Amino acid sequence: GELGSLDCEGGRQGTAMGKRKSSAPPPEKKKQKKVPTTFNCPFCEGRKTVGVELKYKLKVATVKCRSCKIQWSCKITSLDEPVDVMTNWIDACKEENEGFAGDDY
Repeated sequence: GELGSLDCEGGRQGTAMGKRKSSAPPPEKKKQKKVPTTFNCPFCEGRKTVGVELKYKLKVATVKCRSCKIQWSCKITSLDEPVDVMTNWIDACKEENEGFAGDDY
């Protein structure tokens, strides 16, 4: 072969020279669903009136309703979130109510 001639084996036939791929936009981040921090009260049925205060150093959580002023406390771990405490409170209320359902007064 002569210098400067391109044959099929090592040539650039049919390709554009110096063209770069356009960079694709970065993928959108998926939004995580936010876990609620205020809840509806099961007693007075107030909407978003119940707040949960977590004291990790003391390992205690307190649930309080701003409307009917009811409150409840329980022990927590470093992994507990407000929704976990709220679920525990509702479960404790159900257990308490089941105890009263069987009593005859």
